[in-house]
Amino acid sequence: MAISLTAMLASLPSIASSTNFMELGFGRLAFDNVSEIEPKGFVITANIEFGGLYLEGSSALMADDVAVTGLVYGAEEDVLATLDFDVDSRTYTLLAGKQFDLNDNSLIDIYGGYSRHRLEVAYSGLVNTTYYDGYTNKELILFLDQGENESSDHYHLEAAYDYTHVDLNFRVGVGFERIQDDVSENNLVYLAEVGYRFTNNISANVSYRNAEVYNTLSLNLRYSF
Repeated sequence: MAISLTAMLASLPSIASSTNFMELGFGRLAFDNVSEIEPKGFVITANIEFGGLYLEGSSALMADDVAVTGLVYGAEEDVLATLDFDVDSRTYTLLAGKQFDLNDNSLIDIYGGYSRHRLEVAYSGLVNTTYYDGYTNKELILFLDQGENESSDHYHLEAAYDYTHVDLNFRVGVGFERIQDDVSENNLVYLAEVGYRFTNNISANVSYRNAEVYNTLSLNLRYSF
């Protein structure tokens, strides 16, 4: 790469690794043990650098509305359930990190922080149970209209490698996340991101993050200042 081009790239804000930006994205949240429910919505992120470090805050507001029908055959009874789920997911995250330049095109980003996740699930519908009481077949219909709320605390420590080639940016990382709710668990995190810079200030990226029990995927538009 020519010296003049290298110098120019070094002076421009990078795509995914830059500090001092605002970002708006649309994403989805998927759970490892519940394939039918995938909340989708908007993610807002702000990042600011000071004293060689940076702070980053984000808010993800997502929702899903899905109908689920299940039929279970048993030796003594058959159960047919038809339920409508209304799911609201809210995640608030605060991170602090530092970036270490490796050369003009690549760096290591080390960061950690805290997230608060709240999941609200309302469901309604009916459960139809057919059984044999020894004499005749009988039917029991149960109508449901209930809701549940769950909250969890997430503690992160992650490291990512960033590489920029002209207007393209690639980012991969690994980390550790501790989730605390009714029970606590420690999960491995891995992530990947690909971005493209349209101008010195405007870029877009696709980001994926997996923490074993859940994963996120988002398309983001970023303004760097």
